[in-house]
Amino acid sequence: PKEVVDPAAVVYEIPELAALGRAFRSSKPVMLTENETEYVVQCVKHIFPNHVVLQFIVQNTIEEQRLDNVTVVFDDADTESFKISGEIPVDGIAYG
Repeated sequence: PKEVVDPAAVVYEIPELAALGRAFRSSKPVMLTENETEYVVQCVKHIFPNHVVLQFIVQNTIEEQRLDNVTVVFDDADTESFKISGEIPVDGIAYG
């Protein structure tokens, strides 16, 4: 039988998100950039009982460089349905 991997498993490993419990559902990755760019960004939406976690997967496609000070900007100014309650930074993104 094929092993089923929980797409939210990576989220469960983040201490800041442990209190959210188990995800009800996770989306498939959605491409936010073209495959031919210097970096490729995908987004996975994880639905929890009282929260939605947007996981941005950033892949550096240039071997000779490291991506530092990477930020994803999410504009929530036009909605009152939700608010951004936090973000979890990474130190940098190496090739691969």
